[in-house]
Amino acid sequence: MRKFLLTLAAVALTAFAAKADRTVTLDFVGWNFDGVAEWTQSYAEHTVNFDEATVYFKKADRQPEGNAIDDCPVTKGYGIVVTAKSQIVSTSVLFKQWNTKTKTANIVVDGTSVAETDAFAFENVAIGATSYTITFTETNNQIGLQNITLVLADGEKPVDEVAAP
Repeated sequence: MRKFLLTLAAVALTAFAAKADRTVTLDFVGWNFDGVAEWTQSYAEHTVNFDEATVYFKKADRQPEGNAIDDCPVTKGYGIVVTAKSQIVSTSVLFKQWNTKTKTANIVVDGTSVAETDAFAFENVAIGATSYTITFTETNNQIGLQNITLVLADGEKPVDEVAAP
């Protein structure tokens, strides 16, 4: 009986200690995020706070209704910094193209470019830090930010997924 209780206790402790990745999406489409009232048609600094992360725009604006991109923040090529409350395992980012204008974006972690795209999206880019920066090579072409998906290393793993000792 004692061995059974010790094994049960070990399984319970392992279950509480086990962690799994957790996915969250920071959605900008539809202007349904905190601080949206401060956004105008002038490029300015903006910080958007979500429960899991903060997104800082060096210069972005809200385009008037009817423009090529009017449903999410627009930047011309200034940096965007994403900072999470826990380690970011990976990220996906979806941009919105302004008509036929092209743009090359980079994800930079600790000063090193880890991904580059001109396809208006990043998919499952490994980060391994709590923060990264999105940079752009062109400063004349507008681009919208629709959403950022973060895989965070802090979700609880269900007990039935934990192996017995």
